[in-house]
Amino acid sequence: EPNRRTQSAGEVKTQVETIATSQPPVIPKSGNPSAPSKSFLPHGVMVFSWVFILVVLLTTIITFLLPKTYDAIDRVKVEKKSMPGVYDPFWLQTQFEVIQSDPILSNVVQDLKLTDRWSSRKADQRFTSFDAVALLRDSTEVRQSRNTSLIEIHCFSESPKEAAEIVNAIARSYAAYPQISAGEIQ
Repeated sequence: EPNRRTQSAGEVKTQVETIATSQPPVIPKSGNPSAPSKSFLPHGVMVFSWVFILVVLLTTIITFLLPKTYDAIDRVKVEKKSMPGVYDPFWLQTQFEVIQSDPILSNVVQDLKLTDRWSSRKADQRFTSFDAVALLRDSTEVRQSRNTSLIEIHCFSESPKEAAEIVNAIARSYAAYPQISAGEIQ
């Protein structure tokens, strides 16, 4: 048994010497499809680059195909008339909801005749007053101007003139809406 181990070690030594002294195999430069290609970037990076370029190109094309949308903004200053020392942390959020309520938006739909205007744009669809109020609510956004008591009313439309008319009508309708102070609630 010990001779066999020595014999195996001698054979391994011979094989190592043979490998070290032999020349590496020569791979032909052309005509061998299994030869690895030497490109500047690894395959994964190339695929990622092409996918990135494709996404940017598609995003650009889609952006140019979308219709233009205009944003009209009106700022309304709100002041709470209440008893001294009474603080309502939800008062401003309540005003946001009042601005987007059915009575305010219904007045705007009636004043600007939005049901007729929007129905004439889409010949296949007839808008009711309820539909017009729902569409108006979807195209408006109300938020607080940062660190102020101003409320910003945004209206989005494909027409800049229409967006300005709507946002001004919402502000007028809100200003005319009767406000109830905390002392008047029974």
